[in-house]
Amino acid sequence: MMISDTAKWQTERAQFELEEVERLKKELLRAIDGDDYLKEQVIELRYQNQILREENQCLKDKLEKAHEFMKQFVIGGINLLEKFMEWIGEKVKDVGRGR
Repeated sequence: MMISDTAKWQTERAQFELEEVERLKKELLRAIDGDDYLKEQVIELRYQNQILREENQCLKDKLEKAHEFMKQFVIGGINLLEKFMEWIGEKVKDVGRGR
């Protein structure tokens, strides 16, 4: 009788440990899948970041060309760039005054 009880207890203990192993296995597999997802997200974000850097550089180049172009033209003794900057300054003041 005692051997039977011990065997039953060991069987129940083994079953419990097997269930715990299965639970940990599932948890580990979810964590691994999560890592793959995060890796994909990092790759995607790096790609998007590179595209934005290239676009930013292109816009900076265009702005520099526009500045150089505007500096070439003079209106009333002031180059077009300075005139434009004055106009922008006036608009900012107007916005500040609530116009």
